[in-house]
Parts: sequence; C-alpha cells; structure tokens
Amino acid sequence: MSTPLPPLRRKIFSGYVILLVAMGLLGTLVLSTTVYMATNLTPQAIHRNYDSIRASHEMLKSVSLRPDSAESKALFERALQFQKTNITEPGEESVTAQIDDAWRHHAPKETLAPLLDTLETINEKALFQYSEDAYRIRRWTLTFVILFFLLSLGCAIYFADQTAARIALPLKLAAERIRTHRRGSPQLKLPEAPSLEIQILFDSLKYLWVKAAEHEQMNLAQILRQSKELEALLGSVEDAVLVTDSEGRVTHVNPRMLSILDTDRNTVIDLPWEDLSTGSENYQLLRELFRKSLDESPTISLKLHSQVNRQFACRKRVAMDSRGAVFSTLYLLHDITEIRERTRLKAEFIDVLSHELKTPIQSAGTALELLEAEKSALGERTSNLLSIIQEDVNRIRSVSDQLIQLKHLSAPELKLSRKPLDLNAYFPTWVNAFSPIAEQKNINLELKLDSPSPVMVMADPEKLSWVISNLLSNAIRLTPEKSPVQAHLSVEESPDKNFALIRIKDEGPGVPWSLQSRIFDPYFQGSTQAAPVVEGNRGTLGLGLTIAREVTEAHEGTLRYLSN
Repeated sequence: MSTPLPPLRRKIFSGYVILLVAMGLLGTLVLSTTVYMATNLTPQAIHRNYDSIRASHEMLKSVSLRPDSAESKALFERALQFQKTNITEPGEESVTAQIDDAWRHHAPKETLAPLLDTLETINEKALFQYSEDAYRIRRWTLTFVILFFLLSLGCAIYFADQTAARIALPLKLAAERIRTHRRGSPQLKLPEAPSLEIQILFDSLKYLWVKAAEHEQMNLAQILRQSKELEALLGSVEDAVLVTDSEGRVTHVNPRMLSILDTDRNTVIDLPWEDLSTGSENYQLLRELFRKSLDESPTISLKLHSQVNRQFACRKRVAMDSRGAVFSTLYLLHDITEIRERTRLKAEFIDVLSHELKTPIQSAGTALELLEAEKSALGERTSNLLSIIQEDVNRIRSVSDQLIQLKHLSAPELKLSRKPLDLNAYFPTWVNAFSPIAEQKNINLELKLDSPSPVMVMADPEKLSWVISNLLSNAIRLTPEKSPVQAHLSVEESPDKNFALIRIKDEGPGVPWSLQSRIFDPYFQGSTQAAPVVEGNRGTLGLGLTIAREVTEAHEGTLRYLSN
C-alpha cells in the first residue's frame, strides 16, 4: 500500500505551485500591457501630434505666400478643418478656435502667425513628453522584467532544490540499503516514500529484488549441479586433467592429476598453478612443461607412488570468448606407457621374425639358383615344381622386406635423416633397379625426367626409396605383359613454392571407385572380383601403400591414387 503525503507537506507543495502560477500570470500581464502600449498607444499619439504640427505649417505657408489667392485660401481651409478633427493635447482646442475666428474675420498674417506658432509649440511639447514617457515605461518595464526573472529563477531553483531533495534523499537511502543488503535475501526494506510515484518505484524495486533472489537461488543450484556433474565426469576420465582460468588459477582437477602431483584437492583448487605449495618433483617438471606452447604433444616421464617411471603425452587446449580473450586452459596427460611397451615388443617380434626368415630364405634362394642352372636336365614336372618354389620364395622374401619396413614404420615417431637431395640423380637409380623384373615380365619400364636442371628436395634417400619401390613393384606386378609402366618426375610450380611431382602410371586392372578410399589402409588387398589376381601378387601383407603413404606424409608430401 502506498502512503499519501502528510497534510503539512501537501500544503507547502500546493503553496509552491500557486506562487509559481501567480508569478507567471503577473509577468504575463505586465509584458502584455507594455507590448500593447509600445505597439499601439504611444506611436498613435506621436503620429497625431505630428499631423497637428504639419497642419499648422500648411496654414502658415498659405497665408505667407499668396493670402488673397483662391488656392491659398483652399489650402488654409483644408488644413484648418483637419486640425479641428485632430485635437489631442490640453489648450490645443482653444488655440484652434482662435485661429478659426481670426481666419473668418480676415485677420492679417501678423495676427495668425503667433496663434499658429502656439499650436505648433503645444504639439512639440507633447511629442517630447511622449518620448520621455516611452523611455520611462521602457526602463521600468526592463527593470520589472529583470527583477521578475531573478525572482522567478530564485523561486524555481528553490522549488527544484526542495523537490530534488524530497526525491533524491529517499532514492539515495534506498540505493544504500540495496547496496548493503545481503544478497539472496527475499526481504528488502526501503525508506518511507515521500510521494505516490516514489512509492510505486519502491514497490517495483522490491518486486524485482524478490525475482532476482529467486533467479539467483535457481542459478546457484544449477551451477552447483553442473559443477558436481563436471567433477564426476573428470573423475571418470582416465587421463590426468587440469583446468586453469584466465589468471592462471586452478578451477578443476581430477583424481588422476592429484595422484601425479602427490597432493590433495584443497591445496590446488582456486590457487595459482605457478605457486602451488607442493614439493613434488612431478609438479616441478609439469610446471616447466606447461609454460611451453605444447603444439606437438610432447612426452614427459613422471614418477608415481610406485616409484615407476610412466610416460605421458601432454596436450593443451585453450578456450576463448567471442572477443578472442583466453578465459580457460585445459591440460591433458595421457598415459602412453603400455602403448610404447606394446610398440617395443611388436618391433622386437618383427625384428626377430624377419631375422629368422632371412637365413632360410637366403639358403632357399641359393639352392634355387643352383637348381636353375640344371633346369634343362630336369623333367617338365620337376621344372614346374621349381617355378612354383621360386614364386613362393619370392613372396616370402617380399613379406620379409615389408616386415623390416614395418618395424621402422611402427616406431613411436618415424625418424628421417634428411639432406639435400637431387631427385634427377636418385630417381633414375631407384627406377632402373626394377628393369630386370620388368624385362622378365616383358614390361616396358619408361623413365621420364621433365626438368633438365637439378630437382633439389630435403629428404631421406633410404626411406623415400621405399615409396618408389612399393609403387613400382605394385605397378609391375599388376600390369599385363607387353604393357608400359611409366615413371615420371616433374616440377609443379605454385605461387608460394615449387613441388616435386612423381607419377607412376600403369595399365593394370585398376581399383573400383568404392574401394579407392581404402587402398592405403593396412593389410587391405581388395577382392578377386574387384581386382583380378595376376601371377605374383599373392602372399603380400598389404602394407606397401600404407608404408608409402606414411613416409610421404613424413616428408610433408601427399600420396594419391588417380584412375583414368
């Protein structure tokens, strides 16, 4: 309920209003009277005095020039009649009557002239008097206007000050109570309102305060629920997680990270990451690591409670707002100890397997060479069996070579020994090594070099040769007899930099469109219906194109399959 104004305050307020209205009416009346006098009365009186003076001059002129002429008499009569109708000043009527009487009795000029001078003198004095009165009125009006303006200004200022004080004081008290009131409390006590309007405003503020308190409680409950859900989610993640805000303070940390830091949650949350109170050696190592950009996911060795070194891959993710400012940073530590151990065991297994295969393959190859020399003495059936054994030995040798390449490819990081390399010098050597195999299958191996000048690249010659070997071996193996295989080296120019382009083209059966996206997958060999099996393509692991792609991408290149 709103409170009405007290009677005394209401009377004072009404008195202010009546005073201002009265002063406004008085000022309007005075200004209107002054304007009326200045624009109507004074100019009209001055004009009539001037006409009387002019009439006296006309009469004096008519009796002075030719008093006996009809024209002079007519001029005198007109001026006299006009003067009779233009009597404005005291004594002017008596002088006019004397002039009329003297004119009717044919008085001479000497009698009329003094009377006409008297008439002119009366009107001249009136002109001066009107000028003085007008100046006096203007001065008093100006004085009144100034005084009225100052008085009105003072009253307006005083009234505005009183009004502002009556409105501003309760608003100031209300603002102080709102500022000092406990947040979240639904009750808000405001000072007594001096008017109905202020009371309505206070009621609206109380309503908004209640609604804000309700929303704050709802938002707080939602934030607490989301925080608990986030903590539960981070607790279930196997990776070690650490989140900091824009000022570097820790906002979230999961149990895995706490175990690495060898501390508890209370000594980490809401504290600067750079100044945690822990003497853990892992914290010192991680603090130095997190200061870096972490663009390439570096690895770090940390000791856990078992005093066993564990390998972790570290990643960093930065969250930004719409203005591009960082408001949160996420650090992830992924345990790769088992992965590296499995990779090491796999590499050892492949190394042992390839080494164990190397000796019997070499022995079988030597024996086949000796038998090949005596092939003419063997029967047809034995010769066919010898050819089959030769194919099987070649396939086993191919598998052994791929296993050796796979050992290098399966390392945690494919290491390249790059050096300046002229492909115009190396490429023919790599291609010509397959000439005997091409001649054996009656395939024309064509070499084409577009650039006469050196084609320099930074590459590892040994591993880059794997790419050419895999591509050429596939092309020769799948190309029908008496068909060409082209090895083409060119330079592709671009605005930024030039690229070396190597193309191996064959006339094999090709790969269906539905399988082209999978040809670089490990152990993928297609199907006999999609790509008919030709002699010599059985027994491979399907790793050739996978190895070729990995090596090419390690050299910052691209390997693609294009069909005609």
